[in-house]
Amino acid sequence: MRKLKFIIAILLTAITVSSVFPVMADDLATVKKQKAATDNRISELKKKQKTELEEKAKLEKEKAKLAQMQKEETNAYEELQKQISEAEEHLRQTEQALEQAIEEYNQMNELVKTRLQVMYMNSSTTMLDTLLASRSPVEFYERLHYMSVISENDSKLIEQLETARQDVEVKKQLQEQAKELLEQKANEKERQIQRLKNSRSQVENEISKSEQELADLEKEIDRMLEESKKLSNKIKSLSTSKKKYTGGTMTWPCPSSYTITSYYGMRVHPILRKYKLHTGIDIAARKGASIVAANNGTVIMAQYDKSGYGNMVVIDHGGGVTTLYAHASKILVSVGQEVKAGDVIAKVGSTGLSTGNHLHFEVRVNGETQNPLKGYLSK
Repeated sequence: MRKLKFIIAILLTAITVSSVFPVMADDLATVKKQKAATDNRISELKKKQKTELEEKAKLEKEKAKLAQMQKEETNAYEELQKQISEAEEHLRQTEQALEQAIEEYNQMNELVKTRLQVMYMNSSTTMLDTLLASRSPVEFYERLHYMSVISENDSKLIEQLETARQDVEVKKQLQEQAKELLEQKANEKERQIQRLKNSRSQVENEISKSEQELADLEKEIDRMLEESKKLSNKIKSLSTSKKKYTGGTMTWPCPSSYTITSYYGMRVHPILRKYKLHTGIDIAARKGASIVAANNGTVIMAQYDKSGYGNMVVIDHGGGVTTLYAHASKILVSVGQEVKAGDVIAKVGSTGLSTGNHLHFEVRVNGETQNPLKGYLSK
């Protein structure tokens, strides 16, 4: 009787398990499809983000160029304004000199007129009167000579004053022309500066739009990454390994290189230029260098990841501990394969979102990233 009950219980259990497993399999497949779609969306957003960053960099470069041009034009304009001020001062001095020359000319001209008038009024005096008034012929000729000299000197002085006035007048005209030319140049510089200001304003508006677009993209990427993380956790809950952690210190995953170029923790993101968590360590190595399993375990993922990891391998070491190897140029293992510590599982590359050949290595415990250099790896 007990034996019959035991057999019935086994049959009921088998029926229950057979009815549950297909549902779990269907759920797992659905969630994986959802994650794949999410990761594809993340990849598209990151490509768009990269394009937008490149465009923003061009705009920043153009803005800097315009700012430099504006600075140079402003300096040239200020220099022209200085020259105009100097020209105005020179012109003012020349105008004063011209006024003085005209005044001196007018004064001399009036003096000569007065002399001529006196001479005219005395013109009734004949040469005979002059001769009779002279005590001797010598005195007569001396008087005539002095009158001639005075008249000649007056004429020369007037000519000299007129020449000086004309020289100052020409100088004034030249200075006025020079000042006018400087003002024309200054006006053109002022217009050029305004054009540069308008261009710079347009570029700044484009940069502002680009920054807003990048902010929106970053929010969308963060949201999609969070969704991807939730889907990953759901996949883990549907396919969690129950075996214990293999234990022990992990083997260095890239035997040919021990050079770490980026450590675990917060860092300035190479694309976003903002502080973000770096979820593993980056080990610089040549392309094609061997990547080895850090510990014994089972390969649970061996595929190209579109969210940024590129060619990626994930190994389950039991107890919720997994290791991840990203950006590989080639994957040498498959899902379900058992590996030993030190087995070659992939080759170093730069696939996915990578700036050069290197291995991105992660340690996760129950899906949460850990610092690989604290309690797991040792050089």
